[in-house]
Amino acid sequence: MSYKSFVCILVMSFMAGAPLYAAAAERNVLVQNAAGSVEYQKGGEGDWAPAAKDAALSESDIVRTGDASTCDLLFKGMSDTTVQLRPNSVLELSTVSEEKTGDDTELDLTIGSVLVKAEKLKGDSAFQVRTPNSIVGIRGTEFEVNVD
Repeated sequence: MSYKSFVCILVMSFMAGAPLYAAAAERNVLVQNAAGSVEYQKGGEGDWAPAAKDAALSESDIVRTGDASTCDLLFKGMSDTTVQLRPNSVLELSTVSEEKTGDDTELDLTIGSVLVKAEKLKGDSAFQVRTPNSIVGIRGTEFEVNVD
């Protein structure tokens, strides 16, 4: 067998085992601070559990705050973003994925308010906060969203 044939077979065998595309991986969201009554629901179903500092949340989880309560969430990835839930808020982590080209984050704010502090997004990253009446997309800034 010639050297060229050997290299060709070797390359083809590696390619056969490699995926043709990179699937999005789910990334965790960490509770940095929880003051007052802060609860979360795994996957948006079942019982509510207290959200403690350093708890790991993931896609489809819902977080809610009670009266005089706040919760700081850290979205780690290519671009780090902090989201503070204000009192009497309900937020679903609809999409929280990570790909080689960037992070994809979509949050659904049902009621209440959030303060978002995002560093400049890198690559093809996207960060959106949806409300019943609007969608806010960012590239890197600080803003607040309120829903009554």
